[in-house]
Amino acid sequence: MKNRSLSAVPTVMALAWRTDKRRLMIGGGLVLLGVLAQPGVALGIRALTNRALAGEPTSTLVVLAFVVAGCLVGQLMLSHFGHLWYFELGEQVETELNLMVARAIHRNQPLDAIERPEVADGIDLARADVARIRTTVEATILLTTVALQLLFTCILLASVSWWLLLLPLAALAPVAMTSSAEAPLQQAREDSAVHARRIRQTRDSLTLPDQVKETRLGHADRRLIGIHDHAQRDYAHGMRRGYLSYTLRRGLGQLPFAAALVASIAWSAHLAVQGQTTIGDVVMILALTTQVGGQVAQASRILGENPTVNR
Repeated sequence: MKNRSLSAVPTVMALAWRTDKRRLMIGGGLVLLGVLAQPGVALGIRALTNRALAGEPTSTLVVLAFVVAGCLVGQLMLSHFGHLWYFELGEQVETELNLMVARAIHRNQPLDAIERPEVADGIDLARADVARIRTTVEATILLTTVALQLLFTCILLASVSWWLLLLPLAALAPVAMTSSAEAPLQQAREDSAVHARRIRQTRDSLTLPDQVKETRLGHADRRLIGIHDHAQRDYAHGMRRGYLSYTLRRGLGQLPFAAALVASIAWSAHLAVQGQTTIGDVVMILALTTQVGGQVAQASRILGENPTVNR
């Protein structure tokens, strides 16, 4: 049975471990290193800035520059290579689950029972759930690594000021508004469905080989073009209102986070002027503010899109 909860994650991950523990460890490790490289960039920039302002030797600055560059490369590449490992692991888990379903059908179900509608429906649901399980392996690895990334980012923010922890909380506002903004857009799609269907029908009559002949013989091409154009205008008008509402809600949702960004930068700069922190910390905060919104949004997206099965 499809569910948005993560109740089946322990079972699925245990199966992944039994299936190929080496692939699970390598894939998860590469993704973890790639994800942690993102706040690592901010940490390296802080060290590089402070050392440069302190007049450290050029050799030290070059080493730190290589560290920052290494973190940037790791951020771009390690997660991709990790994805290749755990994607294949997901396929292996899906194959193993299909075999488990097949064994259960042939071992526990008599032939006459399989023909019953309720049993057949249960088998179809099980097969559909197995097809979704592969994404659970991928989503669990990603969610774990993103959670660690967000934790590392919060630690860096708190090292400058505890007040900066309000920034990740403010990043929840755009996520929440994005979810609510989908409602008018979905409503616009439903209201415009009749126009979309008319567009498809007239387009088929005008372009599909098996229908073009009848259209030409009936001299209906001009009338169908007129119907198509009218339906296209109605569809565009309805969707325009939906997209406008969607955009306005998304924009309003960004306001609290934008205010928190400005406040975080201003507060860290104030602390630097007061001598309570360093210029490197301010630069680090600038780097982290560009990351934290994406981290919260990605974690929310993974939770919202991960289909699992109830145990």
